[in-house]
Amino acid sequence: MEKPLKSILKSFFEELIKKAFETKSIYEKNPDSYNNGLLFGYYIILDTFRDEAISFGFDVEELYLNVDFEKELMGAIEEEIPNFPKTEIDDESLLSYLRDCFMILEDYVDDYLDEDEFSRGVLDAFKGTVVLFESLGEKYKIINYLNLNSIKQKIGDSLDIREINPTKIICVGLNYIDHAKELNMEIPEYPIIFLKPTSAIIYNEDYIIKPKISKRVDYEVELAIVIGKKCRNVKKDEADDYIMGYTILNDVTARDLQQKDGQWTRAKSFDTFCPIGPRIVKDIDPMNLDIECRVNGEIKQKSNTKNMIFDVYELVEFVSSIMTLYPGDIISTGTPPGVGELKAGDVVECEIEGIGVLRNYVRDEE
Repeated sequence: MEKPLKSILKSFFEELIKKAFETKSIYEKNPDSYNNGLLFGYYIILDTFRDEAISFGFDVEELYLNVDFEKELMGAIEEEIPNFPKTEIDDESLLSYLRDCFMILEDYVDDYLDEDEFSRGVLDAFKGTVVLFESLGEKYKIINYLNLNSIKQKIGDSLDIREINPTKIICVGLNYIDHAKELNMEIPEYPIIFLKPTSAIIYNEDYIIKPKISKRVDYEVELAIVIGKKCRNVKKDEADDYIMGYTILNDVTARDLQQKDGQWTRAKSFDTFCPIGPRIVKDIDPMNLDIECRVNGEIKQKSNTKNMIFDVYELVEFVSSIMTLYPGDIISTGTPPGVGELKAGDVVECEIEGIGVLRNYVRDEE
C-alpha cells in the first residue's frame, strides 16, 4: 500500500531538520564561510516550509515544523508561532503547499549564485534538500507534478559530498586492465568486492592518520559512484537512473596488514582510511575520465576510466544483485596502477577529470 503523502512529508522534514542540526554542530566546530552558508541555507529552507505551512493553516506540530528555526539555528530571539485556525492536511492541499514552497526557494537561489564559499554553502543546502525530497517523493509519484527541473537547473548538478549519508561503501578490487598487467594477474571473471566502514570517511583537506600498528599505508585513487535511489536487481542499461553522481575516493590501505591477514577488512577499515570528495558531479562521462594521484606534487598513478574491466553500470548491476542499495551508498570502482606508500608529512592529491581534486594530509597516530 502506498504511503500517504503526509507521512512521506513528515519523514522528509524529520530528516531535513536532522541535517540542519548536524550542520549547526559542524559549524560550531569549524565556523568557516562555507559551513556558515550551509547552515544559513538550511535555515532559509526550513523557515520557508514552516511559514508556508502556517499560511496554509496546517498544524505545524503534526508536520514536525513547530520549531523556531531562526532561534535554534541562527541564535535569534524566540518567535511565537501564530495561532491561525487549522485546516485538514489532505493530499491536494499538500501538493499545492509543496509547489508554492519550491517556487519560493527557487527565487532565493538567484541571490546565491556567486562563486564565494558562503554562497556555495547555501546552494549545497538547497541541492541536498532537493536530492532528499526526490528520494522520498518518488515513493508517492509526485516528482512530475512538482517539476523540480527548474530549481535543479539553477543550483547545478554538483553536490558537496558532506550532504550524503551512505549506509555502506562497496569497493572493487582489480578493476583496471593496466593494473592487472602491472601485477601479472588474470582478468577477473566478475567484480571482486569488499566493504569499507562509513566510520572511515573523511573529506577534502582532512588528515589521514597512519595507525601505529601498521608499517606501510598506501594510497589508491578511485572513481566512486554515489547512489541516488533505493534499488535492487538493477539492469546495467537502467543503472544510470539510480546514480546520483560521481566523486573521488582514496581507498587508503594498510598494505602490510592486508598481506598479513590474507583478507582486507582490517587493512581497509581504520578511521580516516576513506577520504571522499570534494563534490558529487553527474554530467560527466564515467567511461572516459582521466584519473591521477600525486604525492607531494609527484605523479604516482595516471590512467583513464576507459581502462576499467567492469564499467560503472555493470558494477551497479552486479552489486545490486547482491544487496539493496540506498541513496548515498557508495560503490568505489577500483584503482589504476602505481599504488604506493604514504608517509607522515605527505600531501596526497587524487584528481579525476570533471570532478576536481581531493587533497589530504598524512600524519602519524599520536
